[in-house]
Amino acid sequence: SLRARMSSLQASAAEARQLERLVTGYASQEEFVARLHAEEEELTRRVAGMEELKRKVEALRLEAREVDVLEQRLNGLLPVAAQLPGLREQAEALQERAAEAEALEAEVAALPRLEGDVRALRYAVEQHSFKLDA
Repeated sequence: SLRARMSSLQASAAEARQLERLVTGYASQEEFVARLHAEEEELTRRVAGMEELKRKVEALRLEAREVDVLEQRLNGLLPVAAQLPGLREQAEALQERAAEAEALEAEVAALPRLEGDVRALRYAVEQHSFKLDA
């Protein structure tokens, strides 16, 4: 029966076309899944890059805060630095006065000895004039 065979061949051809569509659909689904995986990997890389950028931004913020603190310290030190030349002059003047004070202290320390020498000289002069009077 040619008709039965023809019908069977048509059914087989229909099954083959259906299988071909399934295989083609499966292949395009695999391509779609592969594209999804590639997109997922790209998004993962982008997220990692964004996280790295966030860390860098936070580090820069911390550094900016440190710079602000240092700038405030510097602004506090600038008036002191402006006074340094005058303070140096005052220090030099004080050193000169200290040297003068040391010299005066040495003279004051020598006074008792000088007073003793003066008394001895007076006594010698008195003794000498006493001898002259006698």
